[in-house]
Amino acid sequence: MAITAGSDILASDFISTSAGAGDSGKAPKLNGSGKLDRTFIQVGSLSDVTASRAFATNYQNTSGRDLWVMVSSGKSGGVANTILRGYVGASNPATTLVIQAAAANMTASDQKAGITFVVPSNYYYRVDGAGANITLDSWVEY
Repeated sequence: MAITAGSDILASDFISTSAGAGDSGKAPKLNGSGKLDRTFIQVGSLSDVTASRAFATNYQNTSGRDLWVMVSSGKSGGVANTILRGYVGASNPATTLVIQAAAANMTASDQKAGITFVVPSNYYYRVDGAGANITLDSWVEY
């Protein structure tokens, strides 16, 4: 489909309005009224799993749906240069780098570095944290 100047662009031009044969129903689709059909969106619950998570440890997404992982780091003292890296993979250990964030010269205790990424169902994932005085501040999964 070509887009021309002055023409309307409809979401239905890019998103299927009906489930096809073999469609898993995991992708958002528009209903017959052109509105997002929420029955196709898989919603989980927000879970603070900080107490059960650690840097450089592989975990597996066994939720049966895509999993959002949100991790932030802080510092324990002094000046911190922090790097967070998120990895995902079909096998253990997860080796595909999907996101990286760095924070330089963090001096205040309320300064944070954070990353967010998606883990497909049954895939493995881990977060590596590097830098002087780095601490795991928060690990939330949705």
